[in-house]
Amino acid sequence: MRGHMAVSLFGLVFGALGTVTGAVMPWAGAALLIRSRLVSFLVPATAYLSVPTFLISGVYKHYAGWPITLVGIVYPLITLFWCRMDAKR
Repeated sequence: MRGHMAVSLFGLVFGALGTVTGAVMPWAGAALLIRSRLVSFLVPATAYLSVPTFLISGVYKHYAGWPITLVGIVYPLITLFWCRMDAKR
């Protein structure tokens, strides 16, 4: 590949992953709040998608700012922890 796509392909890929992750995170939070049956699937999937995406795009490559990187890493881990605690009850 030459030109613009060779330079910004990584940014485009992680921009798309960040967009998908940003759309899935509120779904996981809403599923926790309404105690949906899908919560056991949706919350771990969100954490598995979000944490690596924001670690690579925010911490390693510095494409995302620190506030959104922090939210993208901490919020799914908190929802995962909350889901695990709720499942133990």
